[in-house]
Amino acid sequence: MEETKKITIEDLAWDMYQHGIKVKWRVGEPLKREDFPQYEDYDMFIKAVKLLLSKGQIPEFKESKPPKPPKTEYPVIQVPANGHRDWSEGARTMCFVYSKHHGNFILEGYLGEVQEYLKKNYTKYFCYFSMWSGGISRGYWRFWKDRDVSIISPSKHRKDWKYKIVSREPRYSYRQELKTKYEISLKRLPKRWIPEFDKL
Repeated sequence: MEETKKITIEDLAWDMYQHGIKVKWRVGEPLKREDFPQYEDYDMFIKAVKLLLSKGQIPEFKESKPPKPPKTEYPVIQVPANGHRDWSEGARTMCFVYSKHHGNFILEGYLGEVQEYLKKNYTKYFCYFSMWSGGISRGYWRFWKDRDVSIISPSKHRKDWKYKIVSREPRYSYRQELKTKYEISLKRLPKRWIPEFDKL
């Protein structure tokens, strides 16, 4: 008979850390389970779990596992953390890049560092940012000339079922009307750079 694993207060505290604070406030590389007792806010998480238990609110325990990269032959580049705390750009991210000169590849790291690495090292690409928190993901498409070109996903609200890649005329004031210079409509986005994107 298979033995049932005993869940401790520390397990619940680790789970709370994994699904909350870690995604928004992080320093350096992701914390490992065995290093959790030495974490500066360890006592805070233990106290939070004990408080919930004292009120009869038993936290739901879900063993935390990092998202697995998809089964693909694309090379995966690990982007190192810069060690700075960040609220808005601290999500764990996998960025799927489709480039003209370097083929397809995946960048993995924190959102801010991945964005910086991509802009610093590559041109002529489009990509999808997949951000993860608590086993749930959200994301968006981005073109390398993000100030001038937008990738608009299909929308049920707009009753538009195609992707639109739109290049707009430069605007020198927010009062100026946005004018479309070139537009591509696609039922599905390709998994590679195509000649039409050179016109954008």
